[in-house]
Amino acid sequence: MNLELGIYHENQHLKSKTVFLKEGRHILGNKLDSSDDVSLHLDFPTVSRKHAELLITNGNFFLKDLGSKNGTYLGFEKLEPHKIYPWKPSKENAGKLKIGPFTLQVEKIDSKTPVSSEPLLQNKSDTDDLLKKMRYMAENYSTMLSQNSNKAREWLSEQTKQNPHGIQIQERLLREFHENGPLNVFWDDKNCKEIILNGFNEIYIDIGMGLNKISEEFLSAESYQAWVFRTVHASGGRLDLQHPICACTLFNGARFHGVLPPISSKQISVAIRKFGSAPIDEYGALKSGWMDEKALEILKTAVLKKKNILISGGTSTGKTSLLNFLCQYFPEDTRVISVEDTIEISPLIKNFVQLQSRHANAEGKGEISLRDLIKSALRMRPDRIIVGECRGAEVIELLQALNTGHPGSMTTLHANSVGEALHRMELLALLGASNLSLQCIREWIHSSIDLVVQVDRDEQGKRKVFEISKQSGQRFEIVYSR
Repeated sequence: MNLELGIYHENQHLKSKTVFLKEGRHILGNKLDSSDDVSLHLDFPTVSRKHAELLITNGNFFLKDLGSKNGTYLGFEKLEPHKIYPWKPSKENAGKLKIGPFTLQVEKIDSKTPVSSEPLLQNKSDTDDLLKKMRYMAENYSTMLSQNSNKAREWLSEQTKQNPHGIQIQERLLREFHENGPLNVFWDDKNCKEIILNGFNEIYIDIGMGLNKISEEFLSAESYQAWVFRTVHASGGRLDLQHPICACTLFNGARFHGVLPPISSKQISVAIRKFGSAPIDEYGALKSGWMDEKALEILKTAVLKKKNILISGGTSTGKTSLLNFLCQYFPEDTRVISVEDTIEISPLIKNFVQLQSRHANAEGKGEISLRDLIKSALRMRPDRIIVGECRGAEVIELLQALNTGHPGSMTTLHANSVGEALHRMELLALLGASNLSLQCIREWIHSSIDLVVQVDRDEQGKRKVFEISKQSGQRFEIVYSR
């Protein structure tokens, strides 16, 4: 996708210019910046060295002011620093981006770009009035929808006919109550990794620019609550007063985690982790900097030689993504069984079985733990076993599996370093076998785990393979470090 952007200077004597931008991230700033990541230079003293950031993704545009001294303006609105704003390009004033003396205006967009035709408002007062109108109509529409959906839609259509922004109001309410509201633009975006909601008016997303708050929000706490319950119900989950915490897998493969008040002190708290954003082939892994050729060769060889691999790292550092990536090296005739709390692993092999744990019902019965599933997996004739994440006493069952003819198995574990990962595995094993000594468990771990891979995020928030340690006797030696 190509974007033709016209840059105009407020001084008419200075010639304007045209630039062409492709899909991806673009830093806008003064050319005095020595950093190579500034892709659009705006040479003027009032423009900061790294002034703003533009993201072009999946036919949509997003802006973020990078804490500039003189501010970034979208129409008449000054962007709040480090907050993501959607940009609907237009030649109208509200669709123009202003940085210092420069006005950036979209001249042409690739014909394949699905840019919204939603009309833009000219000033903040019009925006506030429209928002009040939508919230008032949302309250009435919600009440009518619970009684008769057809009549509710007819009422909405009639109410918006006389309004100059009727189409905009109608489309917004239909998205709010029948789709994903302000999340629509991010829902199917392949670059969106996480969506965090602390309430109807506090939404954070990660679209390759780190976790940032967006300017859009749900119309009310009630419509937000309706969206949460609708989403959970569609995925087969349960979220109510008896079960105030819900972890489930959505239809698009994303992991949904929701917490109801009063467990969540103010509003419903939701965290959505989307998978599939990491590179799935060697070319993508190397090009993105996720790993280099040396790390790739070590990991690829380990999988092919059936080495047992432990992947450790902090939250959202790419542990499961790396697990999925390494699965591509399994031979086609391999029988693989995965054991997970929430379905996240999806290797492209035919003989693959997924086992998922289950919480107890309202009567406290029917729980299926990871320990139960690993025991069951051992009786299902697996060649390799994958445990999504070790976080409890199931480590004992996993170690038994690794020592009873299932080489080439893999798992992940939360830890900040290789040493911490091994130490935490020891502690978790003690929970499941308190009658064993620490020395016995330590020897067991060293004889079961062949490779420990540490993943983390760098200063720019990019996920990378940082360290690989190989088992050697009774200790692990670093064979790769970044």
